[in-house]
Amino acid sequence: MNKVTGYLRLLRPKNALMSAIGATIGWLTGDHGDLVRYLITAIVPPLVLMGGNAINDFFDFEIDAINKPFRPIPQGIITRREAFLSYLLLSFIGVMLAFSLGWIPFIIALLFVLAWYFYARNLKAKGLVGNIVVSTGVGFTIIFGYISAHGGSILLPITLALIAFSANLAREIVKTVEDLPGDKKAGLSTVPIKFGMKKTKTLIKGLIALTCLLAFVPLFLRLMGSLYLIFSLASVSILLYIFFQTDNLSSENAGIFSKFLKLAMALGLFGMLLDLMIFR
Repeated sequence: MNKVTGYLRLLRPKNALMSAIGATIGWLTGDHGDLVRYLITAIVPPLVLMGGNAINDFFDFEIDAINKPFRPIPQGIITRREAFLSYLLLSFIGVMLAFSLGWIPFIIALLFVLAWYFYARNLKAKGLVGNIVVSTGVGFTIIFGYISAHGGSILLPITLALIAFSANLAREIVKTVEDLPGDKKAGLSTVPIKFGMKKTKTLIKGLIALTCLLAFVPLFLRLMGSLYLIFSLASVSILLYIFFQTDNLSSENAGIFSKFLKLAMALGLFGMLLDLMIFR
C-alpha cells in the first residue's frame, strides 16, 4: 500500500460521497440557489466527514490493530500525526466554505467538526450515544443542504433526514457487533457489550422496522413520486430480509449485514435524489 492509497483508506472518500448526495437531496427540497452555492453545499459535508474519518483512525489505532489491522495507521502507511493534520486541514477548509453559505451552515459545520473529534476521543467508547451522534450527522447532511438552499417547507427534509438517521443507526449498531472482539479488549461500552446480544438484536430489528415505516411517510404525504416508490420498495425489501435474519447476527457475519444495510441505504438515497431531480 503506497501513501496515496493509504490516505484514500484513511479518508474513505467513497463514504464521504454519500454525504454529498445527502446534501444534494436537502438542496433539492429547498428553494435552491446558484450553481456555485450548490457546489459549496455539496463539498462541505464530505470535507467535514473525511476529517472525521481521519481523527477517528487517529484515536482508534490500538483498537484497529486488533479489529482492522489492514487500516493505514496499524500498517504504518500513515502516521498518527498525518491523520491528525488531515483532520485539521479538511475541517478548516470545510468550515470556511460553510461560512460563505451563512451563519447557520457555518455553525452546523463547526458543530460537527467538534462532534467528530469528541466522538472519536470519548463518545465512541460510550456506546449508543456515540452511534446516535454519527447517525445524526448522516441525517443532518440533508438538513444542511436544505438550509443552504434558503429553506422552503421543512416537512420533506425532516422526514428524509429521519429515514437516513434510523437506517444509519441500525448499521452503526451492527458495526459494533462486528468490532466486538477488539472493543471488549479495549474496555469499550458499546451496545452489545453493555446490553448483550439479545437486546442488541431486538434494537436492530426495531430500527429496521422503524426505517421501513418511515420510508413510506413521504408517499402517504404525497411529497415524493414514483421513482422514490420504486427505489424505496427495493430498499425496504433488503431491510426486511435483514430483519428476518437478525437472529443469526454474530461478530463473524456482521460485516455482511453491514454491507446489506449500506446497499439498502444507497438505494433509498438514490431514490430520493432521482425523484427530486426529475419530478420536483
